[in-house]
Amino acid sequence: MIAALALSACGGDETAPPVSTAPAPSPTPTPTPTPTPTPTPAPTPTGSPSGARLLSDIKYGEGATSTGSIDLLLDIYQPEATCTAPRPTIFYVHGGGFILGDKLDSIVSALAPRITAEGFNFVSINYRLAGDNPVLSPVFAAVGQAYIDDGIITPGSDLYEAIMASFEDGVTALNWMEDNAATYCLDMDRLGYWGSSAGTFVTLQIAYALNQFNIERPEPRFVNAWWGVLLRDGDLETGEAPFLILHGENDQVVPYRESVDLAARADEVGVPYGFYTLLGAGHGFDTSNQAQTAAALQVSIDFAVDQLTGGTPAYGRFDVP
Repeated sequence: MIAALALSACGGDETAPPVSTAPAPSPTPTPTPTPTPTPTPAPTPTGSPSGARLLSDIKYGEGATSTGSIDLLLDIYQPEATCTAPRPTIFYVHGGGFILGDKLDSIVSALAPRITAEGFNFVSINYRLAGDNPVLSPVFAAVGQAYIDDGIITPGSDLYEAIMASFEDGVTALNWMEDNAATYCLDMDRLGYWGSSAGTFVTLQIAYALNQFNIERPEPRFVNAWWGVLLRDGDLETGEAPFLILHGENDQVVPYRESVDLAARADEVGVPYGFYTLLGAGHGFDTSNQAQTAAALQVSIDFAVDQLTGGTPAYGRFDVP
């Protein structure tokens, strides 16, 4: 867990056809984290959404830093059609190892058109990164101290404040969305969390861990977790939202074992999940295997649509060759 949090490089990215249904492999490699953050291989962007509109750089709050507060911004991608009823909504958090990344990354370019085509909103946020020198609120400083006390985070880590600040900013964004749901046609009762790499650290903690600290936030119907970590697997409890995992079996940044352990915990407490192992892949998508990337993206979108529209999600373990 500490190795994964030393995380150094969490980017994340994707694109999609059919997927194999063979069971995922039990054996897992024992990778070592890379020391320098690098962008994760991403899918080819599909361009501006057709039949959709983008509301950009909406301020959802302010984040404290060592030199003062900075504006926290998000983008909302909406179907072009006039809002006649609140729409299912995806809350997306980008990757980048808590050092880099942006709400306009290539994953968003690939995902947003597909999501809005389903009649959903797609919300992508920026959050404080290490270079912003974040200053934590007392509430999230206490969360961080609990992780330190549990031996999950090393005191004085260069990324400590950025990691905790990302959790704080994610909650701020979600609460802003709830407060402004009517203005932006957001159905917060049909809400899904979606993260890539460092963004999955954020969404998994918000979904399953922060309630342990009595931190309120809108509940998700599901979580799409791409190559990330729940810092304490025991925080996942019976009755919580189902999730989908995408993880490369050869991930050298966020060990594949972390997802295996999360799935094992889900089996213990009866939380449904779909676990898709990207065969031969490392951290992020294998840019030389476009069929795999396309399949992984498609199963992720299908999972989201089924969860938010009353469909039948695919649960179980699958290989994506």
